[in-house]
Amino acid sequence: MSSDRPGLFGDTRAVLRGLAALGATFAVLATFFPWYVFEVVLPAGGVTHAFAVPITLWDLTTLAPIMIVAGAVAALVCLAMIDSRVAGVVEALVGLGITVYAVVRCFDVPALGVDALPAAVPRGGGRAATQLAGGTFVAMAGGLMLLVGSLADLLPEREAQATPAPGAQPAPAPPATERGPDGDQAPDATHRA
Repeated sequence: MSSDRPGLFGDTRAVLRGLAALGATFAVLATFFPWYVFEVVLPAGGVTHAFAVPITLWDLTTLAPIMIVAGAVAALVCLAMIDSRVAGVVEALVGLGITVYAVVRCFDVPALGVDALPAAVPRGGGRAATQLAGGTFVAMAGGLMLLVGSLADLLPEREAQATPAPGAQPAPAPPATERGPDGDQAPDATHRA
């Protein structure tokens, strides 16, 4: 096999397309996993109350999960029904968009803090924090898988080279044709008068 020819083999192409489909599925599922955990600790009357509330992407916003689900479904349709570079571009753009959104959400953690504490809680006695949860990382992994899997449609397929079996005789070359002085093929002996 020559390594100077670009492209993918059929098995590699199938694995990459499977990886892209798995990535799109991960991205859809990630919208239902908690992206953040909102924790509140309130000391009141000698008892400390701790609350942990998981926040999914659907709880936080509506547009982002709709866009992620629509993009992932479009990528799955491209993977299942369309076999062209246009489909690869769609898959790559969706994967890139999901990955970038998940990375931004890792650094742009929403402040889900408590604005007004009840009167029974002494000032400075309670605390609230928002922490990252697993949904962000599942979406990031799904986007990266979709992005890498899109290479199956973006790179050309490599032609399989036939290699002769050991000890096999090479195929005979086709007979050479004789050319006449004017460049035309010379007549056969059967056509000579």
